[in-house]
Amino acid sequence: MAGNRKKKKNSPSGFAVFTEFLLSLAIIGGGVYAVGNAVSKSSIVKNVKGQDSNVDSSEDIQQDSTENNIYDGYSFSTVSYNDIFSGDLVLVNDEYEHHQTNENQLVGIMDRVDENSEDSEEESEHKIMITALQPLSDFMNAFQETTGIDNVVIYTSYRTQEVQQELYDNFVAEGGDDSDNSNSVAKAGHSEHQTGYAVDFTTLPDYEFEGDGDYAWFSQNCQNYGFILRYPDGKYDITNIKHEPWHFRYVGIPHATYIMQNNICLEEYIDLLRERYSFDSDHLIINGSDGLTYEVYYWLADSSSETISIPVPTDYEYTISGNNIDGFIVTICTDGFPKYSSNSPDTPADESPETEVTENEGDENQENQESEESEENQDSEEGEESDENQDSEDSEDNEESQEDENSVESEESIE
Repeated sequence: MAGNRKKKKNSPSGFAVFTEFLLSLAIIGGGVYAVGNAVSKSSIVKNVKGQDSNVDSSEDIQQDSTENNIYDGYSFSTVSYNDIFSGDLVLVNDEYEHHQTNENQLVGIMDRVDENSEDSEEESEHKIMITALQPLSDFMNAFQETTGIDNVVIYTSYRTQEVQQELYDNFVAEGGDDSDNSNSVAKAGHSEHQTGYAVDFTTLPDYEFEGDGDYAWFSQNCQNYGFILRYPDGKYDITNIKHEPWHFRYVGIPHATYIMQNNICLEEYIDLLRERYSFDSDHLIINGSDGLTYEVYYWLADSSSETISIPVPTDYEYTISGNNIDGFIVTICTDGFPKYSSNSPDTPADESPETEVTENEGDENQENQESEESEENQDSEEGEESDENQDSEDSEDNEESQEDENSVESEESIE
């Protein structure tokens, strides 16, 4: 009996060892599974970050990867929210009011101006935004060189708020009714001429510019200089302005090329960019009339922020313009410098701009000027002292010479 009890006592020990062995295998297997799963997740994370991985990822992960890499090749340019209201692509019409004119960027047009235009006397000197000045000059010179006609002049260009209000008041006083925009004068704040990017042409001496015959050259070639026919025929339902063959607006070569080639107006172009060509979707590719390729996209601005950060390319020439509605339009030249770019070798060098002198700079300049004047005065005083010394020496020499002469005379007299 004792032996049997001892034998039974040993059985449980073997079973316990076997159980512990199975538990060990389970623990090891679980650890291997956990490590393998961790390795798999690590590979997916690398894939999300755009690193090499041999592990297939889901469509959601691929989408995340695209979003994380969307700013490759871009940096951020910070602008003021109010910059929405400035730039050569601002849309001004009866719905969107003009808000901002950078008057320091307006320059006078010195030639080809009609002195008998209906602008007020205060606006006798026609002005335009500096970015449009050279294109405008090239535009008009090319017409004359091509056709031999030299009677086209500028009838109206930039107008101030006060001038536009005066024109509108006169229009109303003469019985005008702004319910019919085809024959009305725009209210102050809603005229394109207040942007500084629009000009009206006319002809001398008859003051008729219908844009036909030889003058059709303007609408056929305006895109080559960055201008568009702002109010084309057949777009009244959109612009609320009748066809004006004399009214041209500067928007830049790539945008003018697309607008004129596709027979659309500025309103349609701005809407197209807002609806289809935002930064995180397709970008509009334009083969400009200047032979260069451009990439264009729209960036919605957060109206609750005072400053807006806009993605811009790090390796290409670009410009940013507000649309006067809700965002910005970035234009990239992907294969060189545009003709009218500030970095283009074809652009004439501007005169040295007037710089604003800070208080500290003024003090330093004053100190430098006083130092220079002090040095000049010192040099002058030293020169005067040198002259006086020289005169003194000459005087002494003369006295010695006179004494020698007198001595000689005295000696001669004695002899």
